[in-house]
Amino acid sequence: MWNPASRCCFLLSVVCFVLFSTCAMAQTGTSSVRGAILDKSGASVAGASIQLTDNELGIERTAISDNSGTYEFLSLQPGRYSLKVQAAGFRPYEQKNIDRKSVV
Repeated sequence: MWNPASRCCFLLSVVCFVLFSTCAMAQTGTSSVRGAILDKSGASVAGASIQLTDNELGIERTAISDNSGTYEFLSLQPGRYSLKVQAAGFRPYEQKNIDRKSVV
């Protein structure tokens, strides 16, 4: 029904569509939140519990600060987030409405 040239052109079109649609999906922008938990003297606080919540979707992600007090949340969708930090011997800390825009 199709001659070989038409069949080849059709298959090439399908392959190009699949490749370009995959590349377009890979371009969706994400962002990240990185930080360090420090006490008043500037010393790092290891083992702090950090909770990041997407305000719109209610999705919660958690992390624990490492020995240098640092933490990170990667591949975040654009939106507004709330951050809560808790550590033994310290008052809880909360920051609301952290605006993460997409980074491409």
